[in-house]
Amino acid sequence: MSFLSRLFRRKQEDLRFYPVRVRCARCGEILEARVDLLNDLSVQYDDKGQVTGYYVRKLLQGDGRNRCFATVEVELFFDARRGLTDRRVHGGTFVEENEA
Repeated sequence: MSFLSRLFRRKQEDLRFYPVRVRCARCGEILEARVDLLNDLSVQYDDKGQVTGYYVRKLLQGDGRNRCFATVEVELFFDARRGLTDRRVHGGTFVEENEA
């Protein structure tokens, strides 16, 4: 496989998945997940049956190393073109990529 085809394929995979990183409010463990923008989203319609956006809800739980089995709920809202418009977290806080 050539370099350009591998690079292009990787770029498509990056666009397909939306990464989620949250820190548990109870133990501080960083939980990671990814949302498949082609399969995980639920469609939201308006009164006329037109697609207004997408919604996904993920429940994340740690591995138990810290003896914490609290569940962190993440809600993500996307527009009709699958661009993120709003995000909410219950039981934790969002972690940016440059944070550890």
